[in-house]
Amino acid sequence: MDDPERWLCHYVGGAWRVPFSTRMAAVRDDRGAILGQVVLATAEDVARSERYLRPASAQDDRLYQGLLFQMSGVPVPRRAPPNGILHGAVYLALSNDAVFAIELANRVARAGLPPGAFALLFQA
Repeated sequence: MDDPERWLCHYVGGAWRVPFSTRMAAVRDDRGAILGQVVLATAEDVARSERYLRPASAQDDRLYQGLLFQMSGVPVPRRAPPNGILHGAVYLALSNDAVFAIELANRVARAGLPPGAFALLFQA
C-alpha cells in the first residue's frame, strides 16, 4: 500500500475523496492482526457515489475485467468486486478486503478508466 491516506478515503468519480462518515473499522489479515483502518460509508457516501456513476464502453469494460484477472497475487476478497462496469459499478467492499479493494481502485485509476465507471466504498 503505497499511500496510507487512501485507507481513509473512498474512490468516487475518478478521484480519492474524503468520506462524509467518520466511523472507522479495523482491517485485519487472515491471522487477525490489524493492518490499519478504513472509513465506513454512510448512506450519504453511497448516494454521492451513485450520483457520480457513469457507464463505460465495452472496451473499457474489457480493460476492467483484465485488471480483475491480474489481481490474482493480491489476497482474495471476501466480497467479490463487480465483474463489469458497463453501467458503472459501486464496490461496497468489506473492511477486511481493503488491501484488495484499494489495489483494484489504484489499478482502475492508473488505467485511465472513465471517471465514475467504478467507485469503491467500505461497509462493515
